[in-house]
Amino acid sequence: MSESNMSISDRSHKSDEHLNMNRWHGELWNDECLNDERLRDDRMQQTRYMEQAGQKEARPRIAFFITSLAGGGAEKVVTMLLRGLDPAQYELHLIVNRLEGPYVPLLPFYVQVTELQSARLRSALPILVKQLKRIQPHVVVSHMWENNVLATLANIWGGFGYGTLLCEHSAISYRRALGTDALRGWCYRRSDAVVGCSEQMGMELHEWLGIPDERIQVVPNPIIDHEFEARAAEPCSHQWLSQLSLEQEMFEQQVGQPKERFMLEHGAERRFSPVLIGVGRLVPEKRFDLFITAISRVRELHPHWDVRGVIVGEGVQRRQLEDLKDALRLQNVVDLPGYVSNPLPYLRAAHLFVQTSDVEGLPTALVEAVACGTDVVATCTATGTEEVLCGVHNAALVPCGNMDVIVSKLIEMLERQEQQWLQRFEPQQLELKLDMGLEMKLGAEIGMRIGMDQGQDQVQEQQNASPRGGVAILVPQPDELHTRQVPYKLPLAQSVHASHLQRFTLTEATNRYAELINEALARRGWHHNSAGSEVNNCEITVRI
Repeated sequence: MSESNMSISDRSHKSDEHLNMNRWHGELWNDECLNDERLRDDRMQQTRYMEQAGQKEARPRIAFFITSLAGGGAEKVVTMLLRGLDPAQYELHLIVNRLEGPYVPLLPFYVQVTELQSARLRSALPILVKQLKRIQPHVVVSHMWENNVLATLANIWGGFGYGTLLCEHSAISYRRALGTDALRGWCYRRSDAVVGCSEQMGMELHEWLGIPDERIQVVPNPIIDHEFEARAAEPCSHQWLSQLSLEQEMFEQQVGQPKERFMLEHGAERRFSPVLIGVGRLVPEKRFDLFITAISRVRELHPHWDVRGVIVGEGVQRRQLEDLKDALRLQNVVDLPGYVSNPLPYLRAAHLFVQTSDVEGLPTALVEAVACGTDVVATCTATGTEEVLCGVHNAALVPCGNMDVIVSKLIEMLERQEQQWLQRFEPQQLELKLDMGLEMKLGAEIGMRIGMDQGQDQVQEQQNASPRGGVAILVPQPDELHTRQVPYKLPLAQSVHASHLQRFTLTEATNRYAELINEALARRGWHHNSAGSEVNNCEITVRI
């Protein structure tokens, strides 16, 4: 009996034959990784799961397919899902054209990696079919539309009969080459499920590609995991932002008054110095040219502000953006530090997160900014952005590509922050004390209780002294709900209800993907009872 005609249950016993033929990611782990206590503990935990798996019956083989592990949102999603799914329940594979990108070191060692190494992805179909014959997956979970098409065509060409979950990460309405939508629609209607990362994308799948509603599944990207708060609390290495975060909080603990007031009393100039941040790949659709130009415009309109900008990310447009920065004489005003493995401390320390994209699926950096409590100005892309910002009060939506509105909203948000900043110089503000009730994490937790009178404009003074001796802070007005006050920010924003952020957790996404995988297995006679991972459960708690 040929491999292509074998039943799924017969194929399951071929797993050991393929084990040594696959490239184990464990070979890529170096001494530096193993010296990291967190990674070492993670590996020990994963090893226990593998030992348990060896005592069970053969597991279904699940292959994730993506071009590479470059520093984009889809690549991060694949990495997190591979870390979240239970290796005791699934034999996990990753198929990439090139094993490259910043997320490679984050792959669990038990994931078996296959590289196609095709000169061009569009010519990779014969190589993909050959590798799929070797792996014999039961379900393929592909990401990005080109890979979705290849996974479908390979299934038909090779006669495999595996289940397909085809995942989209960008707006369907975004203009692409002629015939792309027809090809995608034809392939997607032959899948077990088409996964969109936002509700609006789910609607576009139906309206633009004609996918039946029963085949469309909406699963928001996993962005918040059990390590999110710890990563957000790490110190920021950028010199502009580090001065706005933990260093200032420690200064206040030692000196007993806000740094601005202390410096003013000693002759220092009082000047509002906000830092704006953008995060993403340096590609045309992110429109970081608008980000840089907007900073130039804001500085022209408010020369008394020392506005600066940081763009975290790497990509093909670096040279153009550097040239634009030089042309606008912003050499020491806008910084492009490149890819950063942990952007959360940057987001947490910045005054404003600015999204200027024309196209987004579900903007990862935007969710992270909201979870960090950072004020937001974001372009209203066709999908994702409105859903993320629904109910978020410290955010403003602006039309895509409209420079005048972007600049106007930036100034409006910064003026409000400036007023809060200026009030830190007022003597009466120094009398506000922190008390237990609302917890902030700034390296260590500081408890405080905020008293607000809903019928008055002024924040009422709390009489109880802080157990830490009292740290001055300006409490935001209830109608503004500005939860961040330079430099105080919550790793998980007060202004967002816990259930809103829960949608973007690794636990939520892992369980949903596991359900879809198990449904695809059941259609092919494999009755699998696993839920998601039990390793990386994540609960979001917002303390109010």
